[in-house]
Amino acid sequence: MQIREARIGDGKAIATLLAALDYPTTEGFIESKIEQQLKHHDARLLVAIEGGEILGFVSLHFIPQLALPGDFCRISYFCVGEASRSRGVGARLEEAAVALARERSCDRIRLTAMRDERVLTGSTSGRATPSLRNTC
Repeated sequence: MQIREARIGDGKAIATLLAALDYPTTEGFIESKIEQQLKHHDARLLVAIEGGEILGFVSLHFIPQLALPGDFCRISYFCVGEASRSRGVGARLEEAAVALARERSCDRIRLTAMRDERVLTGSTSGRATPSLRNTC
């Protein structure tokens, strides 16, 4: 399994994964959104790929903080396809997200789980909190 930056051509697979998150109508504009995110200095979009198939993705946004020494990383979307779960895909995406957050001087990562409106926060000093892991 490889973790890499998303490409515009990954749009169809990402749209399929987004449909599983109750976003069923993204296919018509997903490529322009991927392009926009790829061009944004404070955003990253990573995919897990194996055998040419996208197994999952994570969308990251880096937010500078004025009043705190460390910056903040927000996970806006994190999804692993149902057939690829329990294979370590989410863990590999999480590791890549934490590594990028550390590179960007972030000391916190926040994931907003929209289905139940929970906000879960982890630290870049170690693994994500158990509650964050169970949501991903």
